[in-house]
Amino acid sequence: MILECNLTFYPDLAFATMPVKEKITTLSTKNPYNLRYDNINIINPYHGVEKIHKNNQILYRAKIHVNGYIIIGYFHSIHKAAIAYNKAVDFMQRYVSET
Repeated sequence: MILECNLTFYPDLAFATMPVKEKITTLSTKNPYNLRYDNINIINPYHGVEKIHKNNQILYRAKIHVNGYIIIGYFHSIHKAAIAYNKAVDFMQRYVSET
């Protein structure tokens, strides 16, 4: 089952949150109509962070969409990638509000 996030546009900011086209959840059972919390497995809990395989390692890539995707960096921890994404969003909000 593939779920997509809604497109959110912030008119006072120069970036938008784009829909996630990748699989973000799976179901524990084969029944696609059983959407109870205990049946849903969340694959990617953080926006702007995706799990990738690079050089036989599992890394997490943080990226933000500002007139195209900008890769923030590659991290060994999903939490560090999420923190980097949040810092990039905060930076962009300050940058856009100053101009």
